[in-house]
Amino acid sequence: MPKSLTVNNCVSALPSPTTEEDDDEDDTTPSRADADDDGRVYKNPRNSPSALCPRDEEQATLLGQKCLRKCSSDEDCKSKKKKCLCDGACGMSCIKPDRECPELEQPEIGTVTLSGRLFGDKAVYSCPSGYHVVGLQSRNCQADGKWAGQPPACKENIYCLQPPTIPHARHSALPEQATFDLDATVQYNCHTGYVTNGFPRAKCLAIDRQASWYGPDITCEPRSCGEPGEVPHGWVTADCHTFGCRAVVQCGQGFELVGKAERYCQADGAWAPKELPTCVLVTQVQCPPPEAPRHGKAVYTSCAYNSVVSYECKYGYRLVGDATRRCGADKKWSGTQPLCKEINCGHPGQLWNGWLENISSGTGLGLPSSSDVRMV
Repeated sequence: MPKSLTVNNCVSALPSPTTEEDDDEDDTTPSRADADDDGRVYKNPRNSPSALCPRDEEQATLLGQKCLRKCSSDEDCKSKKKKCLCDGACGMSCIKPDRECPELEQPEIGTVTLSGRLFGDKAVYSCPSGYHVVGLQSRNCQADGKWAGQPPACKENIYCLQPPTIPHARHSALPEQATFDLDATVQYNCHTGYVTNGFPRAKCLAIDRQASWYGPDITCEPRSCGEPGEVPHGWVTADCHTFGCRAVVQCGQGFELVGKAERYCQADGAWAPKELPTCVLVTQVQCPPPEAPRHGKAVYTSCAYNSVVSYECKYGYRLVGDATRRCGADKKWSGTQPLCKEINCGHPGQLWNGWLENISSGTGLGLPSSSDVRMV
């Protein structure tokens, strides 16, 4: 007779799982406020992805895992009871560390040992002699309150190993699962930017007591962006027109490029930037007369293409910003308009047993200071 299962809990009994709604479920709708009860508005964690624990929502969906709110630190979480922790394929997420996973059902054969039922705890499976764990040998308690993957089984020596690897595709099995039971199926999806062609499922079958995967029969082809477009008075060079490809725009002699010289084929099948650059005849380029800064002047001899304007400030003022600007093919001066700011020495300091005269007139360059100090 096969050995019956026993469940060994290594921690004391814990209260039943909470049923309260998780206020840090992942939500990207703009109407949802990102403020806690204290009125604080938290920074946007979507701008700070983690390199050590990246978020892969497509893979999480394939694995059936529910992702909670993204985060880069504890401050990103709405509830003070939540911590920013790594949650597998969901990446860094706002997690309630004392959230429980349910009790595990007893398999027909073998044993399972729990380190606990809280987030991050493990359930480790083992089989009696003559049997192998087919499926996950261990399962983690996830932030969504569920055990990762499906329960394994103790089987004799007929099972499949890891599913086939398809270029530019992923499947629905957890990466740590090394064995699969007969009749197990996995679903394949192509990576972002690739199109799935063919039958996307594989199934573990046994013929003459030899288990093997049958399927999938798919290819993942990069999505096409089509021709990158034509530019009058210039040309576009591209080695390919599919996801990840680059197109370079160049202009003919006497013309200058206005816009981005490079365009890239995106995962959605569109070239970026969306707008094509233009090639402008430089002899027809005229920039508007440059504006003089307050307390200063703009010095220039022409507003034609490639002309340069320089800026000077009156005595007592210093230039802040670009000292020179150049007229570009887009009919705009490069850089930004500079400013002339007063040179101010600040208060000369406190004088004990005396007073300062004319300080009310200011402390700018050239204004009276030490010569007007009277001692008593």
